[in-house]
Amino acid sequence: MQQNGSGVALRSTDLPDGETVNATSLAGRPVIEITRAGATVRLAVPSTGSSAEVVQADIPWNAAVVHVISRVLLPANATGRP
Repeated sequence: MQQNGSGVALRSTDLPDGETVNATSLAGRPVIEITRAGATVRLAVPSTGSSAEVVQADIPWNAAVVHVISRVLLPANATGRP
């Protein structure tokens, strides 16, 4: 949760159908490409080539919205150490 966030609660239906949106890290770096095709939303990390699919979208949590994805996506500079 500390790596990515838009600062705005976005629902999956807020994404334009058939388009790709670039999301940035909280530090302002481009990190994830988000693509919606109908009900399917995919996330990709271009720097690593990894991707995931949203398996459960639009879960309200306090003032935010959480989306469960099919796998963990790590930034290119991840070391695997806490």
